[in-house]
Amino acid sequence: MWPWQYKILTKNSKIFVELEIECDIQKLEDEFYAVSKKHESIIHPDIYHNGGWSGILLHAQSGDINQKFSGSNGEYEWTQEALLAPYTKGLCNSFGGELKRVRYLTLAPGYKVHWHFDNHESFESEYIRFHIPIITNPRAIVRVASEVIHMKKGVVCTCDFGFPHSLRNDGDGSRTHLVFDVKKKGLPADIAELFDLYAATNMKAKNNCQYLYNNLFNKAFQVKFYYRVLKSKIKIYFKKRETVN
Repeated sequence: MWPWQYKILTKNSKIFVELEIECDIQKLEDEFYAVSKKHESIIHPDIYHNGGWSGILLHAQSGDINQKFSGSNGEYEWTQEALLAPYTKGLCNSFGGELKRVRYLTLAPGYKVHWHFDNHESFESEYIRFHIPIITNPRAIVRVASEVIHMKKGVVCTCDFGFPHSLRNDGDGSRTHLVFDVKKKGLPADIAELFDLYAATNMKAKNNCQYLYNNLFNKAFQVKFYYRVLKSKIKIYFKKRETVN
């Protein structure tokens, strides 16, 4: 157990939130399959995984599906592939806030995303990151500080991703979520106020967890961590080449 996982650090924090928003999971699943048949999932460029984390962009800078998951400032538009997902588009737009990235993110069976944190997806951030699991299994989990969470299929949920978190999929099949970033200012007032309340409640614990992560994990294990990630990706590269040949 890493130090930022101790429950005493986060005992008063609200880390995981489920929203009572109805969605048609069958339509979401059908549209995911339609899009994925047209466009291959791209391996996520981040270093914090061992090769099995990939995705497809539906809403991206300049509507370019090959933007490498960039989350920087700029004009965001729906990609051509999003034409195959009208229900998904409507659902994301129904949240009321300006959209940034909208993606299908897939974690292959047997793979994991290592510990990291995302300050731009914290509850106090300008944008809130929502997840809707489309394909999942009970052994696909996310650890956020002290909490171990399985996000249930078809349920709209979010976490305070400013806390150190990691993902793993120990199931037999892939795990795919619809993940979309919505500007908090445009959300219904009661929901936006709730996130502001949670942000204030979480701040001290989150800062402590980030401090422990930066000073223990990043410094003590950084070289070993990067070596393992690089080794995994080299293996995947040569495996793909063998398959092609």
